[in-house]
Order: sequence, then structure tokens, then C-alpha cells
Amino acid sequence: PNAFSPNGDGINDFFFPKMECVPMAYLLTVFNRYGQPVFETKDYLLRWNGTLNGKSLPVATYYYILTYVNDGLKIPERFTGSVTIIR
Repeated sequence: PNAFSPNGDGINDFFFPKMECVPMAYLLTVFNRYGQPVFETKDYLLRWNGTLNGKSLPVATYYYILTYVNDGLKIPERFTGSVTIIR
């Protein structure tokens, strides 16, 4: 997905990559437009709710880097993209 609406209505409240497998290693980092990290996790089950330090972030486009090791391929894969918060 490239947009989500973390407004607590139970629909598209979180940003997370859909994983087809359980990764051996995983790192998801989300950055604001200034390149400052606003979310980071090594747990592939953890989802970003559009907050930083418990405070809602503004409507904007954020950028992510996802790096993981697929158990089948056993090589690091890296994906980048953007996601927009819509409130």
C-alpha cells in the first residue's frame, strides 16, 4: 500500500509490508521528508501507526527502506518506496 489513514476507525490504520514468508532478518525504517527516521523495527509483525513518540504525525508523504532476508533465497533483499498518511 502507498497510503493509510491512522484515525482509529479500524480501516487502514497501520502501515506494514505484506510478507509472503517469515524473514530470517528484517529491518523497516520510515523517514520524514527531511530524512529523519520516524519509525524503525526489526520485528516483521510490528506495524506503524503513524505516530512518533506517541504523537500523531501530520498528513504527509513518508519514505521507507525495507531490508530482509528471505529464508528460501538466503540473500538480503531491499525495497524502497513512499507511503502517505491521510487523516
